[in-house]
Amino acid sequence: MSYDTVKAIKAAPCSGPPGWHLLPGERAIRLGSRVKLGAYLRLGNHVRVGDGARIGDHVMVGDGARIGDGVKICARVTLGYEVALENGVTIGGGAQIGDGAWVGGGAQIGDGSRIGSGVMLGAYVKIGDWVKISDGARIGNGVKLKTTPPQAVRSDGYTFCLYEHRGKLRITAGCRDFTVEDARAHWIATRGGTRLGDESLAIIDHLVRMHAIMQSR
Repeated sequence: MSYDTVKAIKAAPCSGPPGWHLLPGERAIRLGSRVKLGAYLRLGNHVRVGDGARIGDHVMVGDGARIGDGVKICARVTLGYEVALENGVTIGGGAQIGDGAWVGGGAQIGDGSRIGSGVMLGAYVKIGDWVKISDGARIGNGVKLKTTPPQAVRSDGYTFCLYEHRGKLRITAGCRDFTVEDARAHWIATRGGTRLGDESLAIIDHLVRMHAIMQSR
C-alpha cells in the first residue's frame, strides 16, 4: 500500500538544512517553494522537488529522483530510481519512467507512455500517448513522436532507435545520433567486415523498413 507523503510532511515539518524533511523510515526529501502534492503520494529517499512543481494523486517516485522547477506530474505516474526531470517537464497520467532516465527541460510525455531505464529525452521533446521507448534509447532536442518508433537491441546491448525529425530519418545507438546515411557510413568505417558491423547494418535496414511499413498504415 502506498504511503501518503503529504500527511507525513505535515507531521514532520522542515528540519535540518533548508527545505529538507525527515519522514518515517529515515527518508529525507527536499521540497521547493509553492509545491503542490497530491494524496497517496510516495516519495523515496533523497528526492528533490523544485519550486512550483505539481505532483498528482497516487504518484510513486523512486529514491534519488530529481524533479525540476515547474514540473507537472499527473496522477498515477511512476518514476524509477535516480530519474531526472528538468524544469518545465509535463508527465501525463499513468506514465512510467524507468530508473536513471533523464528528461530535458520543457519535454512533454503523454498519458500511459512507457519510458525505459537509462533513456535520455532532449529538451522540448513531445512524446504521444501510449508510446514506448526502449531502455537506453536517446532522443534529440525538439523531436515529436506520436507513435512508438521502430527500435531494436544489438547483441551487445546497444539500443537502436529510428525517428523522424524535420523531415529526415535519424538513428540513435548508445550515445550516438546520426542520419541514416551517416549511421551506415560509421559502421562500415569502424566495424566493416565484423559480426557487429554486419548486425548494425542489418538493424538499420530493418528499422528503415519498419518505419516505411508504419507510415503506410
